[in-house]
Amino acid sequence: MTEAFRREAQASSNHRSSRSDPSLRDHSRLWRVFVLVIAPALFGIIAGFTLKWSATAWSVLQTAGVIGAILGGLDHKRWWSATARGALAGLIAAVVIICVDAAIPGANVKAFGPSYVPIAVIMSAVLHTVGGLVVRRILLRLRRKKLAESVPAQSYPQVSNR
Repeated sequence: MTEAFRREAQASSNHRSSRSDPSLRDHSRLWRVFVLVIAPALFGIIAGFTLKWSATAWSVLQTAGVIGAILGGLDHKRWWSATARGALAGLIAAVVIICVDAAIPGANVKAFGPSYVPIAVIMSAVLHTVGGLVVRRILLRLRRKKLAESVPAQSYPQVSNR
């Protein structure tokens, strides 16, 4: 076995296969409950308070929610599981926002009501899917490219024609 072949085999064994690539299923049940239920509920509580307080804070929080949804999609190897997680997270967050909004008296700085729940569910599902499909594939391609660049090209001995 040549040295170049050994290096290539070592590099391919170091490469994370899709089986060893971490996903939500690889985490503990407590962590899954946290990211699937508690985190969206906490987001909804904070967003519900900002809805009464500041339009800027509401917008910043919604931007953070978009980023969080895309990153949450990275936990999934399949598009349908990312979509389901996004729909659940969007539903939980939107319902909690409406409950907090109803519990706190005063005018809202932005319009948000029960009619926005389907929009929140759909947008969250789409953003999680984007994270699961697009961003995850981009990151995997970058990882493969970096791996390919780290393995030196095979050099073959020069054969003389004499």
